[in-house]
Amino acid sequence: MKTKTKEEYDEIVKDAVVLVRENFGNKVLITPNGNIVKAFHHRKRIGSHLTYSHIGHFLKNAFRLKIKNINTLNPIEWFRVKELKRDVVIYPEIPGKSVRDYLASGDVSILGKLARFLACIHKKNVYFRAGHLGNFLIRNDNELALIDVCNVKFRLDTRRRAKSVAYLFFHDRTDHQAFKRYGFDKFIEEYLRYADLNKIGEKCFKADINHRVKKYFKKHPDESMTYL
Repeated sequence: MKTKTKEEYDEIVKDAVVLVRENFGNKVLITPNGNIVKAFHHRKRIGSHLTYSHIGHFLKNAFRLKIKNINTLNPIEWFRVKELKRDVVIYPEIPGKSVRDYLASGDVSILGKLARFLACIHKKNVYFRAGHLGNFLIRNDNELALIDVCNVKFRLDTRRRAKSVAYLFFHDRTDHQAFKRYGFDKFIEEYLRYADLNKIGEKCFKADINHRVKKYFKKHPDESMTYL
């Protein structure tokens, strides 16, 4: 990996707007020319003097998603800034807004499109572990894209399929209410229409979803069980 000095990095982020800040400093910025700058802090491994960074995982996942023709970000430059103990990746901003932001208008119909997109990436053996509605982007061309590639795995089974859907349903209370308006069963049926599961796979998927639903309502007895 090539390196840049702190001065070179400061020039890149000059006049940039900070989007995400963490304890070690600015995590995600957007430059005046529309590029996203994402920094990965070097972390020490437990019980070791060695350090690691997530940038390699991030880049590998982004390129593998591209090979699978899944819409995602496109890294154009990456480098290390030794003085700051950071690895940095730069990619053009994808014009659009998150599904969560889209739902703020009150229109929940986009969830049908999300169900189809989720089924599509699952058919390509892609498991999006942090697939909440803030990490799915609706591009300006009305196509969906993944924007948090650190949390992608390329191995899928029925349990992970169900876990992905349940995560969408229960991760965030505002998202939860949007799914409730759209219809949880309606989302699942739309997903299954495009998932190409055999009868046994579909039966196992529904059983796993039901298990997760019951587990949720056991913890939240104040909510009415309007699922499935």
